[in-house]
Amino acid sequence: MSKLWVAVIVGVIVALALPFWIYLSSPKGGRESLLVARVALPVVALTHIAQDKGYFFDEGVDVTFADFTTGREGLDATCAGEYDLAIAFTTPVVHDIVMGKDLVILTGLHQSPRNTAVVALVGRSINEPKDLAGKTIGVTTGTSGEFFLDVLLTDNGLDSNSIVRQPLGIADAERHLKEGAVDAVVAWNPYLHRIRNEWPEHELRVFTSQVYVEMSMVVGLRKTVEDKSEAVARFLRALTRAQEYFAGYAADARLAASRQAKGAAHIEPDSPMWEDFTVSLGLNHVMLLTLDQEADWMRSRGLSGDTLPDFRHQIVDSYLRTILPDLVTLPLSDERRTRNSRSVHSGGRTP
Repeated sequence: MSKLWVAVIVGVIVALALPFWIYLSSPKGGRESLLVARVALPVVALTHIAQDKGYFFDEGVDVTFADFTTGREGLDATCAGEYDLAIAFTTPVVHDIVMGKDLVILTGLHQSPRNTAVVALVGRSINEPKDLAGKTIGVTTGTSGEFFLDVLLTDNGLDSNSIVRQPLGIADAERHLKEGAVDAVVAWNPYLHRIRNEWPEHELRVFTSQVYVEMSMVVGLRKTVEDKSEAVARFLRALTRAQEYFAGYAADARLAASRQAKGAAHIEPDSPMWEDFTVSLGLNHVMLLTLDQEADWMRSRGLSGDTLPDFRHQIVDSYLRTILPDLVTLPLSDERRTRNSRSVHSGGRTP
């Protein structure tokens, strides 16, 4: 028999066996699927690591990501029913919950006090945060950048009305600064990193706030999460595996993220941006406090009514408690107490 025929026969055998192998390798209960709207930023590195290492496939969930410039855009599409889950920063999530959308928070994805900053031009007589008074600051509306800006101002004894706010898209922040249309901008990585690389260090001032904790989180409409509970459980298990891999093999995990991430989400393995955030799955009191603070801020700006939501009710901790209990440091919710005997596993039972 010729080598060509041997190759053909082997190819046919592999083609016939592949569906059976996929079936055997899938968790009991068949494969699940999820559509996820993801903010295209380096801080969602755990999703890229999970993709690169094949963790979603291993857990039996086929995940299709759609990348958005801001979490606000992806969240809007998710609330419109176009996606099952969204990955966004806290401010748009809080806004939608305050406005009555029944979003549930499944886990945080990262935390940082340094990933977002105000970048100011020294040539506009700005050397310290208090010099921002009376200046024009570009900020992307509807994002966590707005909340960060007010936190920074308040922390430095300035009123939120002491500046002129110039709405702009985050992708245009650098251009507005170069053209002199603004005195400073609110930016986050990778845009923050790019701006800092474009100017000599002595021409810029970069202001962060230690009282601000930036967070991204995985969220979804409650009904959708309940309808897709097994897929959600598998998705979260894959993310916990990615975090464990990062903890044990940080250098290779960074390479994995670099291989998968495209566009604004791309981050080189040796980039200094890695030092600006911490991959951090979990549900904790810092998150709950941050949600309450942002809701109170929205009320102070007239963006909500006097009655604020109970964010503990919007946090669904049953998935993470079952997958990796140490990631949850919140007390049991009332809902969880009534269902404490149920568990999530690949056999199909849900929280």
